[in-house]
Order: sequence, then structure tokens, then C-alpha cells
Amino acid sequence: SASKCIETKCYKYATEAVCFKDTDCHWDPTGCAGCTEKFCYKTYTDATACNADPKKQCMWDTANNKCVDKTCETYNNPAMGNDRMCDCQSDSRCMVDRTNQNSPMCRDQNYNQCPNLDLVIAFSGSTTMDMKFGAHPNGFDALMEALKDWVATLPLTGEKAGVATTNQNGRVRVAFSQFDQGVRVGECPTCACSPAPSAAGNGIPTMSVMNKQGAGRPADNCGKLTGDLKQLVADLDWHEGQSRRPNALVKEAAVFAGEVFKESPSFRKKMFLIISDSTIQDSGSLAPAMSVLTSQGVQVFGIALTRGVPDALDDANLEELKLIVSSPPDGYTQMLQI
Repeated sequence: SASKCIETKCYKYATEAVCFKDTDCHWDPTGCAGCTEKFCYKTYTDATACNADPKKQCMWDTANNKCVDKTCETYNNPAMGNDRMCDCQSDSRCMVDRTNQNSPMCRDQNYNQCPNLDLVIAFSGSTTMDMKFGAHPNGFDALMEALKDWVATLPLTGEKAGVATTNQNGRVRVAFSQFDQGVRVGECPTCACSPAPSAAGNGIPTMSVMNKQGAGRPADNCGKLTGDLKQLVADLDWHEGQSRRPNALVKEAAVFAGEVFKESPSFRKKMFLIISDSTIQDSGSLAPAMSVLTSQGVQVFGIALTRGVPDALDDANLEELKLIVSSPPDGYTQMLQI
């Protein structure tokens, strides 16, 4: 029969937010930006061809009967077979970590040297994040997509939120917060959340602007540190569903980070990352909160997001972040276009 042109399923998604809710799709910012199929899903329609991908970056998902992208973490699944560490070694993106000889692990080359790490990320939820960023129609949606893609590559501990970690094999836990005129971490009414809004002491004001559980909020996460990928993705989904609000005030997010790190044991390194597209407006009042983080051994980093070619406002944002981060500030800040 004659071939015919058909519309792909991802093409119909008009916005970036809707696009990346479909796990078979991603937003392509190049050329005529739009939603398109992921490589493995688009390229292979049968298991044999999928599993024979020359770059070994695809695998057949038997549960959903489709070809999906493969990450280095995939090789740690016993379902991959007894030769999975050999397959890991032959994947140019990956390497085998034999720190524990009885239980070797496949790691992404980019993260193999990571220490035991607890990371709190505070990103701007200001109204300016809803503006166009380069080829992305909405900057906040683009950031959420980037973070979801990124956490999927991390060597996570696999431990759910609220579970005391014993993991000492160079794996990561993450917590998210969104700052604007306050901080939003989606406190859950159905579980024992910690931290809850309360006076933090040390001259730090009460965390007064914290939302209750929203649609899709995982009842077992509560903005805590988690090494569970599904919890992290659900957390980002929840943040995406919140409306943006004016201002870029990071103080309460810093207070929240200090509370979160109280759960972090001494054998884990601690990092607080601030991501903002506009100038932080309360850098002059952060000293008490930052003093707490310093006492906890937390390293503070900052990323200044740009909408295109950096301009004077982007430079001002970067300079303001340098007043907040660890020293030397040039080593702890970066300007980034999504």
C-alpha cells in the first residue's frame, strides 16, 4: 500500500508543560521548537530492533510494549540479567563501580565521583518565570522539564522521604522548594511532616508562607529529602501546578533548607542550590539563615537563569547571587540558559 503522512502523537501537544507529561515525548528547543517523540520511542517499534540499538541507549519495555531510553541506572535492575555489568561497561556513558565487590553498581560517568550527597534545590516561582526563555514558551515549565530529566540520571539512594538514610556508597538525595514572596514546599496534612511551619529560632522569622497539599502531591514526601525518583518527579509535578507569584525572596527557602539538613547525617555532604531568573530582593536579610547553613557544613551554590543573550539584568542577578553563595563566589555561581 502507498505510504501516507500521519501526525505524530507528540506534535499535538502545544505547550511544553503538556508535552513532558507524556513520557514518550520531549520538548525540542532547536529550529521550529515543539514537542517531539523521544529517540528510542520514535526509532524502534519492535523489541529486537530496540534492544539491538548500536549505541545501546534503548531497551524494550515489556510492561508497556514500547522502546524506551536506557540510563546507566537501568543496568542495576536484576531484570536486566546476569551480564548487566558487562553491558554497563560496554555503554560509553556508564562505568562499573566496584567499591562494594559483592554488589557492583552501574554509574553514569558524569556522577561516578559524587560523594554521599544531600541536595536542597530552591528555584524561583516568580511571575517572571512564566515568560519566554529562548525557544521555550514558558521558563518555569522548561526548568521543571530540565530538572526531571536531570534527576533521572542521578545515582539516587532509592530511599523514600522520611526514611533515615544509611547509604554511604556515593548516592544522592534531593529536596525541592519554590520561592517567590515566601517559600512553598507543599506541606502534607496527612503525614508527619518535618519541617513544619514554626519559629526556627536564632532570630530567623517563622516560615509563614507554606502551602498545604495540592493536586497530585505525594502524601509521603512533604518536601523532605528523598532518593526515590518517583517521589522527586511527583514533587516537581506539584510545583509546576502552583501559580507563579511576584517577588524573589529567598530567605524562607534558606530557613527551610536549614530545617531539612537537620535530618542529614554527618557522613553526607550537604549542598543548597538557588536557581533564579531575577535579582534576589532580600539578600541583605539572609545572614541568620546562612549562618545556620554554614554551621551545618552546607555549601551554597547559585545559578542565574537567562532568557537569551545575557544582559545587564542577568549580570545584576549573578552579582546578587555572589553575595549569598559560599566562597570564592566565582566558583559557586554560574549563568545558565535553559
